[in-house]
Amino acid sequence: MPRKNAIRITPANKYLAITQKIRTQFPKDPYSQLYFAVVEQAIIDLTPRNPATRQAIAIYNKARDSAKSYLSGTIYHAEACGVDSKWIHRIMKEANITA
Repeated sequence: MPRKNAIRITPANKYLAITQKIRTQFPKDPYSQLYFAVVEQAIIDLTPRNPATRQAIAIYNKARDSAKSYLSGTIYHAEACGVDSKWIHRIMKEANITA
């Protein structure tokens, strides 16, 4: 029987937790926060979804493919802020998130 106050780990929660961990490594200046938002959006675009319409499926697939391409190599927006792409890759791998 599940605990009453147990937090249910959903894919969206897992991706949110990863982005929050990565956020701590980015400087607090406006440009760095903008660059973090680019990385965060790419991670969010990897979040599994169940689109209902054909058009939504096409949009989701395009966003997911773009995010995979961006996150699989050097993440230039992170590197520009002094955050190592390989560290982000390790964090994602530990959470079983594949780009």
